Amino acid sequence: MVKVRDSRIELARIVAMILIVMHHLSFASTQYIDPTIIKYHINFVSTPILVPNSLEQLLNIIGVYFYRPYGKIGVALFVLITGYFSAGKIMTVSKSFKKVWMLWTEVWFYGALTAIFEIINPANFFGSMTNRGLIRQILTDIFPFSLGTLWFFQAFVMLMVLAPFITAVTSKIPKQKLSYLIVAVTIFSSLAMYTNTNFNVGQGNALGYIISPFLIGIYIKKFGTSIKHPLLWLMISLAFTYCLMIFWVDFTYGPMPLVSAVLLFVVMMNFKPFYSKAINKTASVAFAVYIVHELFNFVHHLPMNETTHLLYLNSILYPVFAILTYGLVFVFDTLRQQAFRLFKVELLGNKVMNGLRKLFY
Repeated sequence: MVKVRDSRIELARIVAMILIVMHHLSFASTQYIDPTIIKYHINFVSTPILVPNSLEQLLNIIGVYFYRPYGKIGVALFVLITGYFSAGKIMTVSKSFKKVWMLWTEVWFYGALTAIFEIINPANFFGSMTNRGLIRQILTDIFPFSLGTLWFFQAFVMLMVLAPFITAVTSKIPKQKLSYLIVAVTIFSSLAMYTNTNFNVGQGNALGYIISPFLIGIYIKKFGTSIKHPLLWLMISLAFTYCLMIFWVDFTYGPMPLVSAVLLFVVMMNFKPFYSKAINKTASVAFAVYIVHELFNFVHHLPMNETTHLLYLNSILYPVFAILTYGLVFVFDTLRQQAFRLFKVELLGNKVMNGLRKLFY
């Protein structure tokens, strides 16, 4: 009997990626905030606070920044789900390599496709660019791990490499010690973001940030949760985040989005279990949504033009834009998956793994 995945969790995976896209829409649209708006600093805060000159500006700014916390919430939720599915499983190095191989070939595919578009007409993506700049951008698209792009991809790959060892350790330690480990890692990674300590591993945009939700996912699968009224607490955590953002936009990083992600996961797990082939299939392209919308600059590097202006003035439609982006990628990535099966990309990964075994054994 084939075991099917709970569609509640797959739906949460879809929600996680939509949250990330909405965050990037917000991030892109802040470019268009009127530069004449007065900015001032509180003594202990480096981020300027925007003071609108009119009610219209105020509403636009609130609308744009409303989605800002959702990026890291989506990241934490996505990784938490991965940890939840990893708990209690014997994850071998071979399985880890297969996962990394499929992720990397997916990035190579879309990176090469992006590079082709840039060669044909680079102005459509980045405006005027020198030949040297274009070459560097093409290499960045194809080899993002070595040239510092797609931070979530890089961090997730590193996590998958370490996953066999993390799951082996966490399967043997009791509840109390796992709780201690989660608290310690969360504190270290949060300090890195706010104080630039040595644990940063990327200032909140890398491995140090996503270990905590992975461990929390394992914890929830092993021991469950006793959180009562998670939806209420989720609303409170978001409200608290928005209050902190008034003084420091960077409070959308750190422990608060992690708390919100955990609460959102618990809310969705409180739904009645069900199975939907359509939802599970849709969830299978979630990581591709991240790769494609970042590489093709759907929202993250929009130029200062009428498109950005449209987004800035219509922030209430960000969820619609995000869902449309997801749907577009779903259509294309379904074809990409079929092509990978046709050309037996996964089997090629097995051959590479066997070749590596011969080097180490």
